Amino acid sequence: MFELESKVTTPFHGPVSVYKHSQTGLRVVFATLPGPLVSAQIVVATGAANDAGLAHTLEHLVFCGSKEHPRRGFLDTLATRSLSTGSNAYTADDHTSYSIVTAGAEGLARVLPVLLDHVLHPTLSDDQFMMEVYHVDGHGSEQGVVFCEMGGREHTEADLIDLRVRQALFPGTAYAFECGGKTAAIRNLTNSDIKNYHSRFYYPDNMTILICGTTEPTLIFKALESVDLSTPIPSKPDTPIEFTTAMDFTPSSFADTITFPSQDESQGSMVFAWHGPLSSDFRKIVALDIVLRFLQDSSASPLYQTFVETDEPWAAEVDYDIKTYLQTAIVIYFSGVKCEDEDKAGETDDNMDVQSDDGDHEWDDEDDEDGDDDDEEDDDEDDNMVAVEPAVFKAKLMTLLESYTNPSSISREDLVRTIERYTRKIKEAFEEDPHEVVANYVMPDITRFHLSNSLQGCGTENALQDPVMTLTRGSVFRIIDDLLNGPIEFWCDLIKTWFLDQPVFQLTAKPSRALAADLAAQEAQALAQRKETLGKEGLEKMGRLAANAFEANKVNLPDSVLATFPSIPNPATLPKLTCKMTIHDVSSSTEKRRRPFTQAQIVTTETLFTHIRLAFNISTIPSKLRPYLVLFQELLFQSPVALPSTKKEIDYRSVIKKTTETFVSHESAIGFGNDMWSCTWLAEMYMISVTADPSLFPNAMDWILHVLLYTRFTKERVLSAIQKLSSDLCDVKRDGGCLVAAVSNRLTGARKKGHASGDCENLLGMSIFTQEGFLKALGRKCKTGGVKGVKSVIESLEALRNAVVMGAKVVEPGFVQIGVPISGTEGGEALLGQFLTKWDKEISSFCGVNKVRPQSAGKGEVGTAFPLPRVPFDVSLLDTAKFGNGVVVPVEGVTASYMSIVVPCDVLKTKDYYAVALLAELLSRAEGPLYTSIRGKGYAYDASVTLAAWSSHLTFDLSESSDPGRAVLEFYNILHSLNTEIGFSEIASTFNIETARASVMYRVVTEKSTGGGCIGSTLRRCLRGFVTEEQENEFQRSLLDVTAADLKRVYVQYYRQFFEPTQRLAVLITKTQKGDAVDLMCKNFMESPVGIELKHVKKLSEFNL
Repeated sequence: MFELESKVTTPFHGPVSVYKHSQTGLRVVFATLPGPLVSAQIVVATGAANDAGLAHTLEHLVFCGSKEHPRRGFLDTLATRSLSTGSNAYTADDHTSYSIVTAGAEGLARVLPVLLDHVLHPTLSDDQFMMEVYHVDGHGSEQGVVFCEMGGREHTEADLIDLRVRQALFPGTAYAFECGGKTAAIRNLTNSDIKNYHSRFYYPDNMTILICGTTEPTLIFKALESVDLSTPIPSKPDTPIEFTTAMDFTPSSFADTITFPSQDESQGSMVFAWHGPLSSDFRKIVALDIVLRFLQDSSASPLYQTFVETDEPWAAEVDYDIKTYLQTAIVIYFSGVKCEDEDKAGETDDNMDVQSDDGDHEWDDEDDEDGDDDDEEDDDEDDNMVAVEPAVFKAKLMTLLESYTNPSSISREDLVRTIERYTRKIKEAFEEDPHEVVANYVMPDITRFHLSNSLQGCGTENALQDPVMTLTRGSVFRIIDDLLNGPIEFWCDLIKTWFLDQPVFQLTAKPSRALAADLAAQEAQALAQRKETLGKEGLEKMGRLAANAFEANKVNLPDSVLATFPSIPNPATLPKLTCKMTIHDVSSSTEKRRRPFTQAQIVTTETLFTHIRLAFNISTIPSKLRPYLVLFQELLFQSPVALPSTKKEIDYRSVIKKTTETFVSHESAIGFGNDMWSCTWLAEMYMISVTADPSLFPNAMDWILHVLLYTRFTKERVLSAIQKLSSDLCDVKRDGGCLVAAVSNRLTGARKKGHASGDCENLLGMSIFTQEGFLKALGRKCKTGGVKGVKSVIESLEALRNAVVMGAKVVEPGFVQIGVPISGTEGGEALLGQFLTKWDKEISSFCGVNKVRPQSAGKGEVGTAFPLPRVPFDVSLLDTAKFGNGVVVPVEGVTASYMSIVVPCDVLKTKDYYAVALLAELLSRAEGPLYTSIRGKGYAYDASVTLAAWSSHLTFDLSESSDPGRAVLEFYNILHSLNTEIGFSEIASTFNIETARASVMYRVVTEKSTGGGCIGSTLRRCLRGFVTEEQENEFQRSLLDVTAADLKRVYVQYYRQFFEPTQRLAVLITKTQKGDAVDLMCKNFMESPVGIELKHVKKLSEFNL
């Protein structure tokens, strides 16, 4: 029934083959990939004719049940028991994709036919529509999963920009509408609309299944035999949806301004967009991607040098994208664009006032006298950003682009460097996530095929006689090689054709506090009107309808159905990547000098690159230097380097170019999971991490040390870094999820006197509540503090470097990790020896140049990195005098609520670890208790319980919530039910425990599914204290031994802490509300059965340190 239609070779692991079902036209594409994971995506060509979000709402409803499996929860339960975390989906502007990833092909063969049945034959009941899409509850509030999701997105800067660009470039087409749906249109949708939409687009000839991994096609074809593929092809619609448009606009249509809600009005964005090539012209798309990378890739690139790295910058960041629509769109984004004078912004932005630089801070105790003798201009501005008229901005950009139409302006050396780096980044991305990379390459061909044939030609006599689906993008490296040898004139013509010879759309995005207030007022007014219109009886009716729909839509899998589920596959039979590890003591050199590294780990695995990670312990650095950590990590690899051996200085542009030549990727960061202002864990470590081509290991090793030891901090680079960081801070203050994390770190890091720890002190130093005022103070010090002001900043950065590389008198453990390919010509031990020799030589030179005495190796002073010492979270040590154990913060511009409730849970490497993790999975899994009671009722888009074992945090997280009060109450109702025999047996039944265990197993397998994953997971295991793989395997096998009694024990010991006011810490970030609504929210939280006391913090600045 399935016949081979086409087959192409790829530059990746294996061929890509296309099979076609002879009776229905359904295509199945197989891409062979290494590793234990196998993924499938069912791709349906879809489009929009309005802003109702029909494709998106249907995507949600598909998972609620199908013709063969009508009970909700069957699909995700089967998926989880097949070694997965459940099914997923996304809706794009021209297609919808339903996906599943399993560990092993056996699980995929089980789930795929059930998922396909849901896609082709969903139940689409009215009750499902109410809960998933839209309804009004008994309190008059608008609910629904889709409505809640889009309500939290539709007024964000990114979504508004994306939609307006599509409207400008593709008017009258599906791309000009919001495929996710606008709330104003969603509330008018009916279930009949969605059923009609499904009939129009969801049939086999308009679908392709993409399967990536190691599997036999015959296994998949056999599994699909059970699916009814007889869905008829619909008649051709009277009004077909268009996907292409002619370029016929007047100049006035190519400039526009949008506003988005934000409490900070100082910075917005400037966006420029052009039509790109058709998606079939892959060669031109690759060439444009390369030329844009040439223009934008680093701080030394032309766009950054022109708009950012200047004395008076016009923007803080530059980015670009090539949107892979049927006709592509080229977009260049300038963010951090100044909207108004800082003085004016300061008058209006009272949500987060910055601290002046004359506060009582340890980092502000240097001599700060005015340097009038320096003849520097006294600058009252806190930054050098210039507010520029859009027309002037455009003229400057077009002048820059025009300059590169002259062949003499393009350096072949720089172009070759860009192309070579482009190739390396493709290979790196493939190693990090091969499934995503292959999907990204194949998806445009799949979408184009369906849009060009089935979607527009459905209902004709020859609908099943479409041309062959041919995949064109496997030739990427051949195209790159061809472009590498092409003439410079080709690139000049490319720029002229696509950026100068066709119209450009310019969009200015401006923040508005007034809009934030208007939206809050409109919402309050609409709620009042609904209540008045419905009246008491109407509200009661709405409440009954919602309650009935919820009951009808609950997961209901009786024992007779549970008995039909197959056994869970054995993960021991899955293919694995080879991974070997050794540990070496490297604490002292041959000259008996102490190194900052106590151990070295060497990992040999299936990777294309050499990976180097240097970890320096910074838990004991002086307190006054900690706020400099953010600036320090930003300045490395972005500043001049002065090598003592040559007595020459390498300017920062050349440093950046050499860095991009030498490394495939690099990072300078505090701990793991670093987002500049915080890190997920290991905040006591400063790390430099790089990947490089194995042949370049000596160069990479030399360059890491040269940059670390000999970077010269300058006033110009400090001010540039401060400008970028300040712009990023502005974005953080607009993101509810980021703010929850920031406030939580601020509260958990504040310890009582005498109980501070290095990791917490570093987190506080990195916090936005330290950095907001600190960066302002440094900027003023550099610009108005004269020579002494600049000198004090640079000396502090140099002192921080000395503290990092030299360490304290008592050695705190640090480490080196080197990951090497199995096929490498040199083993890891040899590379480690080369590195240590180079380190000892360079540190000796560094000490001589800087007149620093190296630390001598001593007996009994050396700690161990494997396991690394840690300080567990302890609520009793927190300083709660000012904020108590809970806060609520309204923020203008945040469009939904975000909440975090954390309790201590120190189970790292204990018998309770997997019991706690398993109970969290039981509560949080797809179609589980939290999903059903919170997301299912429309109270929030997502709710989960997570265990952060290293930091000892057990956390309930709520995101994009329309009703945080009711969502939290549902969470506590679930916790209460666990305290009863009936409730516990329902949630933690033997079947459910097995299902959750399979999901945890999947995560264990996933950690080592790629070469980079093997290197990272091996490091994490040793930091936790599992020195050998067998030790970790033995610990992981304890997952299989967790019983219901274990779950009851950890519930009592850890989860019941959520009920203890003194054991929990709660943070709620919410949108601005009218009148005393926030105070009423605090009262309701306190008076509810939950009894959470939240202090109303009116301004973020109250958290300033």
